[in-house]
Amino acid sequence: MPVEDANPLPVLPARVANVVTGALTSGGLTGDAFIPLAPDFNISIWGNWTGSIALERSLDGGATWLPYTYSDGTAVAWSLNISTSWAEPEAAIRYRLRAGNITGTANWRLSQ
Repeated sequence: MPVEDANPLPVLPARVANVVTGALTSGGLTGDAFIPLAPDFNISIWGNWTGSIALERSLDGGATWLPYTYSDGTAVAWSLNISTSWAEPEAAIRYRLRAGNITGTANWRLSQ
């Protein structure tokens, strides 16, 4: 069917921005937990830093935090600037980043 006045393209509703940002300058945690509104979300870490930053998630509203791991049990962690996408099939799961012994400044962004 051709696109024309009688058959226009559908217009999708605007997505609500869901963004949490910050900077880490030593070991510690990102501030607020990020709760994805849809299955796919983005993780970006950049700056002039060294050390390790790991992804954690909570299945119980933030009472307990677990390292996000690959299927072999290896924790997901980065020691370089990155920008990647992740998928979460379960609703209301919370995410945060944990820095271990970093020097410099690591800027971060969790978003959709």
